[in-house]
Amino acid sequence: MPLGGGVLTLVASVQSVQGETNLVNNSMSRRVKATASFKLVAFLNGNPTPIPDRGGELTLAPSVKACGQIPASENGDTDIEIRCVQVGDPALLPVHGCKFFLDLSQGPDTGGHNHNLYDETRPFVLDPFASSFPLRQFLAVDKAGNGITYSPPEVAGDVFFEVTGTDPSGNQISGPSYLFHIKDETLGKMESLNGLGAGLGPSGNNPGISIVANSHPGDGIFGTDAMQTAVSDMVAEYFRLGDIAGFTNLDPLRSEAATLQKGGLFDANWNGAIIPSLLTPWSPPHCGHRNGVTIDLSINQLDPDERKWLAKAAKTAGFVFTSPGERPQDISANHWHAVLKGQ
Repeated sequence: MPLGGGVLTLVASVQSVQGETNLVNNSMSRRVKATASFKLVAFLNGNPTPIPDRGGELTLAPSVKACGQIPASENGDTDIEIRCVQVGDPALLPVHGCKFFLDLSQGPDTGGHNHNLYDETRPFVLDPFASSFPLRQFLAVDKAGNGITYSPPEVAGDVFFEVTGTDPSGNQISGPSYLFHIKDETLGKMESLNGLGAGLGPSGNNPGISIVANSHPGDGIFGTDAMQTAVSDMVAEYFRLGDIAGFTNLDPLRSEAATLQKGGLFDANWNGAIIPSLLTPWSPPHCGHRNGVTIDLSINQLDPDERKWLAKAAKTAGFVFTSPGERPQDISANHWHAVLKGQ
């Protein structure tokens, strides 16, 4: 999908006609140079200058809904006005009787949500089937073109916003498109946590923590600067505690998930269905993995003593365990959900 929105085949007004000689049969043909009389323009957040016809881009914060458990943030909400104007009118005076059609689609960066085929089911707007955002329906510009609000989804990644429609006579007209980068910029630069702590501890031969996020291979392994320090400290303390107890060949530490590089909702899997009645939002695990300070610690490979040392090492490094069923005291847990305290 081109960033400029793509020009549709238009029923256009004739602006000029010129003669042209056909050198093959020495006959005179007539070529018509045609352009549309009307177009749609879009204004964002009250800006008096519309989106350029060639398109543009804007970075927005993802909503923070945490799988329905935390109220959505309004930080990324973007007000949109759609207006029909005459082509070439510098005043952009409204033309009445036009209709518009809004579409959202996947941009070039999935934000790490690569576990669905082509990510067709990744939400592009918060609560896609409960939203007041007028998606994929023809509406009158005069009645519905103002007061539109785009609420970014919980997920990070690129979203194309595209405008098309019809003029007062029902002919197709084009509008701009825009690329929304859904990303939590407050996180700063996110770095991989995979392998942190390698070589630390008394023996110096530990391999560090291994993070394998199966649903987001290579993407769900990131954390903030503070998180990198804490994870390294945890790994070193785990091996130090084992050494104090007389054990130098501890099982290595593993993790199932940290945070995506751009933050936001970790799992946006809508069960692979595109039929609204079949859509069910992703449920735990990984609801809290959105801000670079959370990691799931695998424990199945650890014996009881190693689990005791890991729990103590994590707390010493500044982690807390707040998710029921995923804490050291939960006997049936198969992993621990660790969050960096105060972050």
